[in-house]
Amino acid sequence: MDRIDLKIQVGPLAVEERFRGGRAEGSSDIRKRVEHARTLQQQRFRGTTIACNGAIPGGQVSTFCQLHDSAQAAIMQVEKHLPELTTRGHDRLLKVSRTVADLNASALIYRKHIEEAAGLSGFDTAREFLAAQRDSELCPQCGGKVSVGQRFCPGCGAALV
Repeated sequence: MDRIDLKIQVGPLAVEERFRGGRAEGSSDIRKRVEHARTLQQQRFRGTTIACNGAIPGGQVSTFCQLHDSAQAAIMQVEKHLPELTTRGHDRLLKVSRTVADLNASALIYRKHIEEAAGLSGFDTAREFLAAQRDSELCPQCGGKVSVGQRFCPGCGAALV
């Protein structure tokens, strides 16, 4: 299963989704975003044999998947807390994140792109972990959960800078 890039489970609509007013994004709008993302990829891989994000060779993932500091911290947190994430899984997560960022016209991959890609790639544990960490940080001393703005870790008492 670690060779399949996208694994999406579709459940029933929530009551709020069924009765939500407004119009969902139309197919023509989605098509424009996809075409723009493909153009970005063609430009990115010009002069290489790489056709799209999914075809980035393992040794070149870091070259083509530039991470914002928030994404770098997120991927490090995921790998620290989910040791079952293989190197192939890590690369797949970054390549799907690169595509999510392209669909959002972003030159850099941000934490939100990693979180969304984790859900699309079947890394539900990673997605849930990142969602839980969204409004908190980890203590650099003990790794415990610390709310944003706290001055001291409630777990070990370390001063937070």
